[in-house]
Amino acid sequence: MGLGNLTNSRKAGVLAYYVSKFLPRRLGYPLADRIAHRLASDTQLAMVQGIRLNQWVLSRCNLTEDELNRSVLAVLRNITRAFYEQFYYMHRPEQLSLKIVDNDVFKEIISWEKSGRGGLLVCGLHMSSFDLVYQAITMMGLKTIGLSLPEESEAIAWQHKLRRKAGGEIIPATMANLKHVIRRLQAGEIVVTGIDRPMENLKYHPRFFDLPAHLPVHYVQLALAAKVPVLLMASFRQPDGRFELTSSEIFTLQNKTDRKAELMENAERVLDLAEKIILKAPEQWTIFHPIWPELASSLA
Repeated sequence: MGLGNLTNSRKAGVLAYYVSKFLPRRLGYPLADRIAHRLASDTQLAMVQGIRLNQWVLSRCNLTEDELNRSVLAVLRNITRAFYEQFYYMHRPEQLSLKIVDNDVFKEIISWEKSGRGGLLVCGLHMSSFDLVYQAITMMGLKTIGLSLPEESEAIAWQHKLRRKAGGEIIPATMANLKHVIRRLQAGEIVVTGIDRPMENLKYHPRFFDLPAHLPVHYVQLALAAKVPVLLMASFRQPDGRFELTSSEIFTLQNKTDRKAELMENAERVLDLAEKIILKAPEQWTIFHPIWPELASSLA
């Protein structure tokens, strides 16, 4: 098994799960960094090529070759460290809350759930250890529904099993489940879904960093159908190793008579806010699947 299968292999996940249980941080972080260097050195890996392409577009196609190499390595370090931390703290839940900065964003989400103000759709960005932060706020008592990809690989299904064991409710985004989630939102619950994971065979391609992107618009459909507001949220790794949540204001999407315009304009409104968050620390944006695959030949 090659290192490129690290995030897509159940066997690699199980190994990381048990290694992280016993590996102290003074050894775990250097090991994660070594793996990142190994991955970054193999420019033929699909995940390396995906990161290069995404980071290149983020820079408005202005990074030099050396800058792009450094950017890829920085992203991979964040990915491998997040992988280690997720499993390390899964075995140490009493320490996990200390990793999260208690700020107004966290308090706003907690207060929303307890206030009875109705449902809320939280749109998440894959910044740094977003899974770890989601795991932490779940353990702290926040009740949410996590909406995952409609199709689960063996590795992802195994990870979701661990998240459910930690107290999270994870639902694949199938058509039947989306209707179920709309009812849950209408009943006043909080749903969390990612918006920056690319997918194939999409009908719509909203503009992201000024280019048509292979990103879903399901969150627009959910929010409008359930008539609930939206919050865009991400987490940043701080210099001291803790994670701090950042977010947009809570806002309402706009209904339009034209269905395509309704989906595209609302999605691009959310993605415009996402751009501003990502550009605060682009090396912490850990998406390694190409969002603009048609540009791969230009980068090569």
